[in-house]
Amino acid sequence: MNVTRSAALLLAATLVLGVLLGVLGAGALRPRFERGRPPMGPPNPGREGRPGAFAEHMEAAIAPMDSAQRSAVRLVIERTAARNRMLIEQLNQTLPASVDSMRVELAPMLREDQRERLEQAVARLPAVRGPGGAGGRGPPGERPPP
Repeated sequence: MNVTRSAALLLAATLVLGVLLGVLGAGALRPRFERGRPPMGPPNPGREGRPGAFAEHMEAAIAPMDSAQRSAVRLVIERTAARNRMLIEQLNQTLPASVDSMRVELAPMLREDQRERLEQAVARLPAVRGPGGAGGRGPPGERPPP
């Protein structure tokens, strides 16, 4: 077999492999698009910070069998959602102070380059989320923009 024929066969095999991978990749992503979801990211974009989203999600997962069960289930779910909101708000208030305390405690142990890397890592931490956090229902506070 000459070089030209070998090159042509290699090119054709690469093309066939690329088409095959493209078809398989599209098939793997199709179910997410059919459910109205982007290929990556949160399962329900725009809903995760909306009041009542947790309760709706849990109720849908349980699928109560009648209105009596729905009322009883909803009571427990809403109580849990309120407790979750309170925990998130507490975390939003205490987490930045905890990270600052860590930085102060580590500073004497670290070389200058290590302190700089720590500062860069802390700056890359995601903004506080949930009620009052980025994407939440309250004011964003003093955080850099996303």
